Order: sequence, then structure tokens, then C-alpha cells
Amino acid sequence: MFAYAAAGRYAEAKRLFEQHPVVPAERDNDMALVAQATHASVAIFEGSVREVERESAALLSHSLHAVGRYSISANVSASVAADAYYELDRIDDARETIANRRGLLQSSGPNVMIRTSLCCARLDLLQEGADTALMFPQRQTAHLVSVRQPRAVAHMLAEQVKVLLLKHDRAHMLKAMSQLDELARTHVDDPGYKKEIPAIAALARARVACESQPEEALRALEIVREHARAFGRGRLAVLTDLLCAIVFAETRNADNAHACFVRALEAGQRLGLVRTFIDEGAPAAKLRTPCARTQGGGHHVTLRERFAR
Repeated sequence: MFAYAAAGRYAEAKRLFEQHPVVPAERDNDMALVAQATHASVAIFEGSVREVERESAALLSHSLHAVGRYSISANVSASVAADAYYELDRIDDARETIANRRGLLQSSGPNVMIRTSLCCARLDLLQEGADTALMFPQRQTAHLVSVRQPRAVAHMLAEQVKVLLLKHDRAHMLKAMSQLDELARTHVDDPGYKKEIPAIAALARARVACESQPEEALRALEIVREHARAFGRGRLAVLTDLLCAIVFAETRNADNAHACFVRALEAGQRLGLVRTFIDEGAPAAKLRTPCARTQGGGHHVTLRERFAR
């Protein structure tokens, strides 16, 4: 299932699980629970947050009672559940799920460490502010370098770029961006999950170029879009459309901005995305008003309320 998810072949991953279901006698076995947790993690790569929330929360509870807090299945389930909770703006639940679980950040598999590290970094930014938020990804980057996890390192460097942009710390931002670009060049021809590294770098580069070099930002976002399309990464596709809408709005290209934003909203509604929109802050908030005038329905109303808050 992990291999199929790496290739974006989600239907085959799910079919494999359906063809080899966990028998009732094994339902409390840790490795059987790991298989179920892997099934939930496939959906998080797809971006189906609502589906993940239901499945991972129940599975985490089962793992905690059946095999304990520090079991492999509990770690995998907790990372997936926290990712879903954060995306759904259930901030307290996300923080509680990963609290006092050092293994999730230090000694788990790459996907678990990436999901949990991103959740921690974003919770710190939301709850503690940019100065405090920068400390965790810097510390975690050093650890991930030491355990040779380049994809996880790329994610942490990209988070640093985001925070440094908020702090208007151009010198340190360019240093982090340079490290990320070098990592992308090193892994440009890698297969599987590592194929994500150049897309992570392109996304960060688009953020850097958004205001001053809109054409460069759009070129970088096209790299991200192609990766999201090729590997079926639903949330990444929505984020790409949202950032394209922001760039088009900055250049007063209202038609393209509107088209990208509506496409992002429609896909976001289907997947259950919330923080993907909120976390882009004021530039994304500016897009909601013209869309609200022309679109009927529910998802943009919820987002408007959350943006206002």
C-alpha cells in the first residue's frame, strides 16, 4: 500500500487492503492495526480529509486500548489523525493527539515524522507566533539530516522559508531557500516519494517570488501542479490553485484569479479542506469576497466565517 501511495495509485492500494482484510481474530494485533493505519494514510495522500478523520480517530482509539500508546499502529494512526484534525481546524485535538509523543518526531518512519513535524511547526506558528515557530523546524531539520531523511528535510526547510517570509527576514530566508534548491537538484531524478522534493522546492520558490516576480512564481507553481496531477496529491493541487489565484490577483488578472480560486474552493469542499485556505492569510482572504458574490453553496461561507475570525 505504501508503494502504491508513493506512485499515486490509490485505487490499487485500497483494493489490496480489501482483497486481504484483517480477520476478526487478528483485529487486536499490532501489525494488523498497522495495515489498517496504512489504509488511512493512503487517504491522507489523496487529500480526503473527512474520510481520514473518521477512520484514523477510531483506529487510534482501538490501538491505544489494544496495544498501547507507544505501539507502531498508535504512532501511525496518531500522525494521520493529527494531520486531519489540523486541516479541519480542530486545533486542540491536533495538539492533544501528538502531545508527549517524541517518537513521532524522532524515531518513526519518514511519513509519520513528516506529518507530525509539519503539524508541530504549524501549531507553533498558529499558537506561539513566528519567533517561536522558527525554533522547531530548525531543530528538526538538524535531526532529520542526521538520520538521512532528505524528503523530511525538504519539508522542514520549506516551513522555515514560510516563517522567515512572515518575519521579513530575507537573509535567512534566502539561505534556507538555497539549501532547499540544492536538495532538489540532488534528488531531481529520484523515484517514488522522493520525487516530491523538487515540487516542495518549487512551492517554496513560488512563495518567495509571489510579490516581486509573479511570472517566476507561476512557473514554479506549474511544476507543483504537474507533480500534484501526476501523483494525485489532492491537497497540493488545491494549494497550487489557491496560490495561483493569489498571484493572478496581485497582477490584477481578475478572470484567472477567480477561475483558480473557484476551482480550489470546489476541490476543497469535496476533500474537506479548511486550514489549506486559512493558512495563506490575508492574500487568500481578499479572494473570498468576489467569489462569495457569484457563488452559491456552503464551503465558501464556512471559509468566510473562519477568515473573519
